[in-house]
Amino acid sequence: MGFFDAFLKTEEDKRPKPARDERSYGAAAAEAQSASVSPNAIPLPTPVKPKSFKDVYDLLDMLKLGQAVAVDCSELKESTAIRVLDILSGAAYALNGGWRTYGNEVFLFALGNTFSI
Repeated sequence: MGFFDAFLKTEEDKRPKPARDERSYGAAAAEAQSASVSPNAIPLPTPVKPKSFKDVYDLLDMLKLGQAVAVDCSELKESTAIRVLDILSGAAYALNGGWRTYGNEVFLFALGNTFSI
């Protein structure tokens, strides 16, 4: 056995593997599931309506303190809203958090595993 033989594929590796259909579900997925709300669930914060890009600094401070931040961008110009959301989503990512949308123009930013179901 030569040195490079260890790196060659075996006969089993050369056999085609059946394609796995990601759309197929097991029996557990077919069972009826109920949604429940934990008694320890944190209520959604009251949405904050920033008036300009300067208001994003207060929202960032709240996020750094671990508070969830709901942002209603309905009163911002589209370009300003995009900048605000870019900054907040980057901060949430850097702080191991995430975000979700609620409605058309309301976004929730939070840290930790708040969004895990």
